[in-house]
Amino acid sequence: MNIRNCKGVARIRLHPEQIARIWARDKATCVYCGAIAQEMDHVIPFQHGGPSRECNMVLSCKKCNQIKWKHLDEGFITKGLTHLARCGMDLSWVDKI
Repeated sequence: MNIRNCKGVARIRLHPEQIARIWARDKATCVYCGAIAQEMDHVIPFQHGGPSRECNMVLSCKKCNQIKWKHLDEGFITKGLTHLARCGMDLSWVDKI
């Protein structure tokens, strides 16, 4: 059974090499506060149409990820998207959500 978000998009598991690239790209640091990262996070939440792809995934500490999850905060989203843009990720998909 595929898990789908509210837009009907199936959640895709990342391959180990994709996960390794994200950890290397983000230097094992929370992109939101600079602390040591412990988790991966969807910048645009999966539940709100964000894909489970490298272009929407960043590293986060537990505290920031929990705060962002409970309160869909534009500040977190802006920081995450800005970080991804600086890393050269294609963000053309954002306008389609």
